[in-house]
Amino acid sequence: MTVSADTIEVISIKKEGRNINSIREIEKIADWIEFLPHYFDHIQIDNLLIGKRRLHILYLNDIFYIDNDALQVAAKISYHPDTKKIAVDLHRLLLKDPHVTLVGKFTYDIPLRRWRGKGHYSGFGIEGSYNVVEQKNRIHFILDSKPFASLKPLVDYLNPIEPIKEWIYPRIPAKKYILHRMNGEIFIKKDGGIVFDPAHIEASATAYNAKIHFQKGVTPVVTPRIDISYKNDVLSFKLSKPTFAGKPLDGSHVEIRELSKRSAKLDAHIVVEGAIDDDIVRLLASYDINLPFVQTEGKTEAIVDLTIKLVGVSILKYHGDYRTERATLLFDRTISIPVHNLHVISKKSDIVIERCRIKMDPYIDASLRGTIDLHAKRGLFEPLIHRMGYSLGQIPLFDMREKEVPVVLDYKNGTTFSAEKLALKLLYRQGGAHISLLSISKLHPYFTGPLKPLQKGRIDIDIDKKETKAIGRVTYENKVIFQKGRPLETFVFNAMHNGNKTDISIDDAIKAVLEQNNVSVTIRESDIYIDRLLDTIEDYLSRDKNDSAENGHNHTIAVEGYDGTLFYDTLQLPCRKYSANIETNPLRVKFITKHRSGEIHGLVTGDRLHIAGDNLPDYIVRGLTTIDAIHGGTFSFEAKGSPHYFKGTIRMQDTVWAKNALYNNILATLNTIPAVLTLKNPGFSKKGFKIKKGAIEYHYKKPTLYLDTVLLKGESANVTGAGAIDFKKKSVDMKLQVHFLESLTNVLGKIPVAGYLIFGKDKTIAITLKVNGPLKNPKVTTETAKEIIKAPLNILQRTLSLPFKLFK
Repeated sequence: MTVSADTIEVISIKKEGRNINSIREIEKIADWIEFLPHYFDHIQIDNLLIGKRRLHILYLNDIFYIDNDALQVAAKISYHPDTKKIAVDLHRLLLKDPHVTLVGKFTYDIPLRRWRGKGHYSGFGIEGSYNVVEQKNRIHFILDSKPFASLKPLVDYLNPIEPIKEWIYPRIPAKKYILHRMNGEIFIKKDGGIVFDPAHIEASATAYNAKIHFQKGVTPVVTPRIDISYKNDVLSFKLSKPTFAGKPLDGSHVEIRELSKRSAKLDAHIVVEGAIDDDIVRLLASYDINLPFVQTEGKTEAIVDLTIKLVGVSILKYHGDYRTERATLLFDRTISIPVHNLHVISKKSDIVIERCRIKMDPYIDASLRGTIDLHAKRGLFEPLIHRMGYSLGQIPLFDMREKEVPVVLDYKNGTTFSAEKLALKLLYRQGGAHISLLSISKLHPYFTGPLKPLQKGRIDIDIDKKETKAIGRVTYENKVIFQKGRPLETFVFNAMHNGNKTDISIDDAIKAVLEQNNVSVTIRESDIYIDRLLDTIEDYLSRDKNDSAENGHNHTIAVEGYDGTLFYDTLQLPCRKYSANIETNPLRVKFITKHRSGEIHGLVTGDRLHIAGDNLPDYIVRGLTTIDAIHGGTFSFEAKGSPHYFKGTIRMQDTVWAKNALYNNILATLNTIPAVLTLKNPGFSKKGFKIKKGAIEYHYKKPTLYLDTVLLKGESANVTGAGAIDFKKKSVDMKLQVHFLESLTNVLGKIPVAGYLIFGKDKTIAITLKVNGPLKNPKVTTETAKEIIKAPLNILQRTLSLPFKLFK
């Protein structure tokens, strides 16, 4: 029979609620579809009204075509009376909500009101097979899939809570997915509504070439494969060969618990082998775990367990275990600290650093342990310093051994290390640092070498990318630099280092510039004790000399001074200006000093020296010889040899010898000699002995100055002699001969013949004096002619034959 109708309304079917969906539609249709094949060959109903539902039905060639707002069906249906079952060969079933297409075979058991089926599906960009069984308003299903490209359409349809939705997609995108198996159930309510409970779903799937984005802006974890399982509302991710910023994460896995609820939590077990670098620091910082350092060298084995609340993101648990045999930690992008055998345990907001070793050769070797509170951004360390030292070249400056020094770390604003025991504070900030030595006295026990006299004071140092500045006020036990006759012991200084150049200023009296291997120093209105300086730094100079020789480095030091006096032992050299250039490899010193219109030039090469002065005033000679009896005139001198043994000549012109104990004692002795009293002008007076020209040949062997030849030419007398001055004993031992130029015939009748007189071939007379004793008041006596003739040094002979070269 054939039925064709435009509209048929079935009014006997009970009205249903408003929530009618695709699944319930299938059951309602099955209530009456069993009768159709027995009575009809062809049915076409454009509008079949069943309650509020409108269906379009076409039955032709044993195939039913059904279309309404919820679904479209094309199926061959056969009824088996003996089993009371309807068999459906489903050519196509389109569930319009959701947009899923099914093909397969179904059976409907009419008495049991149960249907089952299997076949293939497609929807949300996914294709696969299914197996479903419905009984007592519950649909049990099993699904799998072919590879598909995106989870986004399915996730968008399911529309879970936004934070959870993000963790399914897009935080874990992949190039390809496969659903191996999903089984679960859907509950159909009386009103036709569907209850889908994810807690009753079990699934396993694989994502290929996937990424896990823990936070936006943070490097993702990359893995070629993620095996995903879902059971008991827990979504688990097993990662295959995962890497994070190139570091392997083998053994890592992730779980999301209570996935379907607002209390969902993410558990991450991360195993990292590599450096704790910027990527890891950024990842932890995105969860408010702020490490104060990054690792720039070495390999670390890290295990991190992390629990994150997904709705209203917060850290519920954090535990990290980090181990490394060797690493370099960079605090605040500024200070590098190399560590050995490092073991760090991180719990909640605390980082515990087990005993490790810090070695920064050649500066520090220490054992360290401590804790860091990540929330308070504060740490406490207990280092045991086995050795901490600093040397400038070969010169040791600081040495501390086997000392416990507690250190406090604060990195709320920059990174600050404070050691109260040493009154030391180091503030590191982005691109720079500030170092405060709050009390030098606490560091004093560990100073060595040139720093040992440093007693107290404070020094502040600022370091940035471009320059380093230092200012300070220190007390330094100093016996080298004097001002106004007193040692300079309080130094107010500032220093600046920029590139390869360092500028230092001390009390506006001393300025120094250090540039690579060159040093220049300017000194004003200060006196320098050179011998004390050399004694202080002799050991360091020899070390630097050896270091320079070994490395082939030539250090150049240029010194320039104004209005100061240079002291050496008992000698002193007042200078209007002086300058010196010192080269260390090989050792070479060249200097010049200026004194009124005169100058002194010097050259020291290795152990050889050559010094010459010309047109020098009297006070220079007094200072260099410690003989304060020379007044007025001009002088020149020359010295050749080594610093410990040299010889030379001193020349003088138009000067006066007087006003000291030696001269006074000579004058007193001469005044007791009758022959001298008879002379009209003996050349000696209370005002002194006027020297027209004079010359002295000498040699010096510390601490004695040997006067090999002395010749003083006056208007009416000449003085010759020889002897020695011992500066250490402050004593003199000399023989002098006073040769009077007045003719013997003029005085011979006026004086008795005496044994201490010497008569020359030129009819002049001479008297020999012996000078012996302390420099302050030497004893002067006359020598007999007989003793003079026997003496190994024949003064008379020297007087008569003294070479005129001394005056050339």
